[in-house]
Amino acid sequence: MRNVCEQVQSVVLQTIGSDAKQCVEVLNYCENVLLDHVEDWARHTVMDTFHELCTSDKLCDASESVMAALFESDDLCIDKEEDLLELLARWQQCQQDELEGADLVGKVRFGLMDREYLESKACEGFSGAMRGIVEDHVREALSVLSLLDRGCSVDFSNLPLLRAINFTRRGGCGVDWKR
Repeated sequence: MRNVCEQVQSVVLQTIGSDAKQCVEVLNYCENVLLDHVEDWARHTVMDTFHELCTSDKLCDASESVMAALFESDDLCIDKEEDLLELLARWQQCQQDELEGADLVGKVRFGLMDREYLESKACEGFSGAMRGIVEDHVREALSVLSLLDRGCSVDFSNLPLLRAINFTRRGGCGVDWKR
C-alpha cells in the first residue's frame, strides 16, 4: 500500500508543478487523506510564494484550517504583516459565514504593524461582527505598543486577546528586520 501512495504522490507532484492555486487545492484535499509528502510539498510551495498569494484571490478557496496553519507559521514569506491582515479580509469576504475566520484574527501579528496603519487602515475590508473583532485586536495592540514605547514591560498572560507571539517577527523571506 505504501508503494501505491508513493506512486500517487509522484504523479501528483509531476502534474501540479509549482502552480500556487493548485497547491491550495492540494492542501485542502490532503487534510482528509494520507498524502503527507504531497501535503508537505504543497505547504512549502504556498509558504514560499505567500507574498505573491497575499495580493491575489488564489487563497479564497483555502479552508479555515489551512489558513490557520499558514497564519501560525513562522516560515511565511511575507513582506509585512499588514498584507496578511488584508489577505484575511479578502478571504473572509469569500466565505459564506460572516464570522468565518474569526479565530484567524488572533493569529495575525498586530504588534509588527505600523502604528499609522493600525490607527487608520487595519479595519478596512472587514464588516459587521468581524470588524468588531479586528477593532478589538487593534485597540489592544496599540495599547501594548504604547506601553512598549514607554519602556514598560507587558504581562501578556493578562491580555484578553493578544499574546507575545503577536509581537514576534516571522523568519520567512522578505522580513524587514529593521522594523
